[in-house]
Amino acid sequence: MITAEEFVSIFGNEKQTKNVRFGTITDATGKPRVRLDGEAIASIKRYTRLASYTPVIGDRVAILNGFILGKII
Repeated sequence: MITAEEFVSIFGNEKQTKNVRFGTITDATGKPRVRLDGEAIASIKRYTRLASYTPVIGDRVAILNGFILGKII
């Protein structure tokens, strides 16, 4: 998990906040895997998540610069 200071240093740049992607959790074990919108298959990459979010298969999530921010409701 990342600390609050790391989060601010990564996401504090206004240019970087435009890099939001959306997807669906396909594997919730350990670091979750996501099928990004527009893709036919899930990514090989496992994404880091915020400690406040517990992934569940099928959740729609927002991803910013490779970090899952949480579930989209």
